[in-house]
Amino acid sequence: MQGNGRRTTSSSTRTAHCSTTSRNFENRARRRDILVDDETLYEFYDERIGQEAVSAKHFDQWWKTERRKNPSLLTFTPETVVNSDAAAVLGGEYPDAWRQGDMQFPLTYQFEPGKDDDGVSAHIPVGLLAQLQPVGFDWLVPGMRVDLVTALIKTLPKNIRRAVVRHPTTPPQRWQQSNLDPSR
Repeated sequence: MQGNGRRTTSSSTRTAHCSTTSRNFENRARRRDILVDDETLYEFYDERIGQEAVSAKHFDQWWKTERRKNPSLLTFTPETVVNSDAAAVLGGEYPDAWRQGDMQFPLTYQFEPGKDDDGVSAHIPVGLLAQLQPVGFDWLVPGMRVDLVTALIKTLPKNIRRAVVRHPTTPPQRWQQSNLDPSR
């Protein structure tokens, strides 16, 4: 079921799309632990596929009957393939577009440290470049602010950094405790 079989169902096509979407979540959050592991995916199928499906032929027979009753039985959702620990990435902290005035430009995220296209990119048509103002490009994706604060703390002189780090909470925990919204 890892996509190396010869059978393609609408369910497997949607599952592949969901996995691609989830990989995009990993690029946005700059981490590779968002997709569930193979064991979790195995359990997903093991719970749903009948015991009689012991070969590709048997699976086809089983699925032909089962999909009439429940066509989405083998379809992944983002909640299925994304670790519960990483659910924050599904929220709005990683927007799909950057705005300036009335203009809106799509964003793409790439997690390839050391490469030129690493990070977030706004796709701006050449014809609109002259209309842009040189403000707002220092904007940061809200979901990346914790990393920014952590990196800034690391740049502080040692005596100041010790005073900051001495506190038992990390910056995100402080935001939650003080009810501050780090996305503002």
